[in-house]
Amino acid sequence: MDLTDLGRIQRVVQPAWRGSAAETFLPVLKIAAADPEALVAVFPRSQLTDSEARFMSQVTKAVAAATTRPDLPVVIGTSPPSADVGCAWIEPGEEIDGLESYAVRAVRRFVPRPSPAEAVALWEGDGLVNTGIVVAKARTLITLGLRHLPDVLEAFEPLSAAFGTPEEALLSEAVYEQMPYAAVAHALYVQTCEVGVLPVTNVRMWRDRATPAPAVAS
Repeated sequence: MDLTDLGRIQRVVQPAWRGSAAETFLPVLKIAAADPEALVAVFPRSQLTDSEARFMSQVTKAVAAATTRPDLPVVIGTSPPSADVGCAWIEPGEEIDGLESYAVRAVRRFVPRPSPAEAVALWEGDGLVNTGIVVAKARTLITLGLRHLPDVLEAFEPLSAAFGTPEEALLSEAVYEQMPYAAVAHALYVQTCEVGVLPVTNVRMWRDRATPAPAVAS
């Protein structure tokens, strides 16, 4: 996805790699410090699509849904072209009360590493590929992080008071020396009741694996 059209871009650079949890929560915490009511969209890595306009219209729908239900992160799931065991999958449930107009559904289960038989069953059913693209209130994501990845969020506490100050860069290096390795999936894709899924059926997507870093837009 080309995010250059969003306006002013602020780059957040990590001093070291400590997994997808730290690289996601660092910009989310910075955004929340500037605007406690901010709504964010997390793109885990560069996403390619055969129709960016159609796909971004679905992201807009996810934004509206997350605004309606600020307690519920909305992950985008796409229809799979095949029974790919290399993808993380979502088995959707019923539409969520109050979000029917956005077609957001509950999550019956997350399947991060399907067996060949599971992938075929999901593909032949209504299974969705988990794009990892999430739209949510920043504070909602932080709450999930505190609940499921407390070590990561607690490691960031000394840095939170230094955002935007000359001391931020040096303190960030010290914080990352003690930062535990963790995957953001351990916060977002743990309890099915904590996340909704927006199915996108008319767009094909794939990842540009040459671009590992996430983008977080508010």
